[in-house]
Amino acid sequence: YILIYVTAPIKELWGICKMNNVLVDTPADFWESYGSKTGVSEKQFRDYYQASKRAYGIELKEIRSFSKHSIELQDLKKAFPNFMPPQTYTYIKSDEINFGVLKRILNKVERKEY
Repeated sequence: YILIYVTAPIKELWGICKMNNVLVDTPADFWESYGSKTGVSEKQFRDYYQASKRAYGIELKEIRSFSKHSIELQDLKKAFPNFMPPQTYTYIKSDEINFGVLKRILNKVERKEY
């Protein structure tokens, strides 16, 4: 799973999804195939990959947005006791997750209207 956490000043979990596939291609072919799904402009993409021979992406599936009913950092730390907000990304080991609390949080969000 990938947890989508928004850092300060928001400090909230805004979504969760599963990783479907890691995508690798030349920057030109990557943009041709996935550009409209990247969330960045073509200029931003080309500037970022200007000196690269390969472009990488993560294809997501089962995306659940919590943006209207986000999970605050204090509640997130109950589900992940050792959770420290990442600067870019972090790995969380399954033995560090309190699945009971996480399930209650997800059920609470799931019952809310979007």
